[in-house]
Amino acid sequence: MKILHALPRLDAEAGGPTGVAIGLVEALNRIPDIQAEIVTVRGRDHDRLPLPFFDHSTIHEGVPVWFLPAGNWRVRSFTPSLAYVKWARTHVRDYDIIHIHYLFSFTTLVTG
Repeated sequence: MKILHALPRLDAEAGGPTGVAIGLVEALNRIPDIQAEIVTVRGRDHDRLPLPFFDHSTIHEGVPVWFLPAGNWRVRSFTPSLAYVKWARTHVRDYDIIHIHYLFSFTTLVTG
């Protein structure tokens, strides 16, 4: 079973959802036959996070994460990303369960 956790940003500054998502994915990946990953937008202000890849996830804090680049503009926590839209169109159907960690965000709108 494949599980995707979608967040608008993955950063300690973002608060609880970041820690919850990392903890859940870490725990789920210990269960046989479950593959859990995170998809998120890497904003221009997140220089300490891994660079985006479009063809594979990267390991961040021990869990697989797809970091996709943000768009050129940002309105509070609503960070649009054309790369995220393209990724979602291609990959969302590959997952059996999608866990959305924020209600009002660009990633929620696209992933849902």
